[in-house]
Amino acid sequence: MPEVRSPTVRRRELGALLRALRSEKGLTVEQVADRLLCSPSKVSRMETGHGIATPRDIRDLCDLYGVTDAAERDRMMTLAREGKRRAWWQSYDLAYATYVGLEEEAVAISAFQSSVVHGLLHTAGYARAGHEGAMPRLDPQQIDLQIEAKLTRQRILTRDDPPRFQVVLDEAVLHREVGGRAAMAEQLDKILQTATLPNVVVQVLPYDRGFHPAVESNFTILELPNPDLGVVFVEGLIGSTYLERPEDLKRYHEVFRKLQSIALNPQDAADLIAKRMRDYRDSAEIVLSADAYAHFSIPVAGQGTAGAAGIYYFIDRRNWMSLSSLEVNGLQWRKARRSVGNGACVEVAPVSGQILIRDSTDRNGPVMRYPGRSWSVFVTSAKTGRFDPNRL
Repeated sequence: MPEVRSPTVRRRELGALLRALRSEKGLTVEQVADRLLCSPSKVSRMETGHGIATPRDIRDLCDLYGVTDAAERDRMMTLAREGKRRAWWQSYDLAYATYVGLEEEAVAISAFQSSVVHGLLHTAGYARAGHEGAMPRLDPQQIDLQIEAKLTRQRILTRDDPPRFQVVLDEAVLHREVGGRAAMAEQLDKILQTATLPNVVVQVLPYDRGFHPAVESNFTILELPNPDLGVVFVEGLIGSTYLERPEDLKRYHEVFRKLQSIALNPQDAADLIAKRMRDYRDSAEIVLSADAYAHFSIPVAGQGTAGAAGIYYFIDRRNWMSLSSLEVNGLQWRKARRSVGNGACVEVAPVSGQILIRDSTDRNGPVMRYPGRSWSVFVTSAKTGRFDPNRL
């Protein structure tokens, strides 16, 4: 695989050289702009890597700064040419294109996420749910492009000579249900799979650690081949910040090491993630089976065919319970996405190894209680088109 040459990093490298040369000459940005007959903002943008320097700009600046060594002048010309190249991410019109350009050439990435999964770990479903809940909301085509770009970014983790990626996730990330339970199960599974890569370390900061130095922050530290060009990317609601001062980098490295020291070790983190993934999968299965329940019809003697009502007819009333006898406040009731002809459908909730079922149109009415084994029999039968009430 060819060496990664990010135009973003090339421009930053060239800008750092130009800034150092100007400082050595004791010139201000305004003085350089007067000599080049251009605006101070152009000089400033070239030095920060946000502007593109032309070959003529480099020639004039080398003459102004007294750079006579041919190899050094050629090096600066090469950086200018490479800084003009079009990168793969530029076709996606990303709001965070600068970040992607830096990430592309990073040798080490250290991140803390307080509320959502880091982009390098996203599944398509998780990413889509995030975009659909954002403000302002993008149109469907734009969302598709954003997701495509995000998944393309992730290739850096499996390329030849990949960056070292260390991430600490707050436990809240595992509990924030983005895209539904099935989507979260898939997302946590991807985190577990990615964590098996030799260059990836995933840790979780559990709730019981209490307050910590980054409790209200999300940040990513990007270390580049040139150690002088490291940067901290801090995300915010109205914009993101790039911190480049050595003292800022030092502080964030110290904070990240602190977070690593109090977070679960990688194995314990994987165990916690796996447990939460199983919880999501189990509850997602319950929702799917509620759909089957709502749509399933069986013959009822003397009453023709019934859906959910037919199921009720065959259940021994000893399995019925009054809502008043239940501690229902903490239950998570899941409503079927489909209903029978009269608009009624069922709601289900897991509790103490059992499944509770009630009519969505009569929430103060009876609640049926299935043992786990019986519920499993019903779900399997419903999926295969067979149903034997005598097996319940």
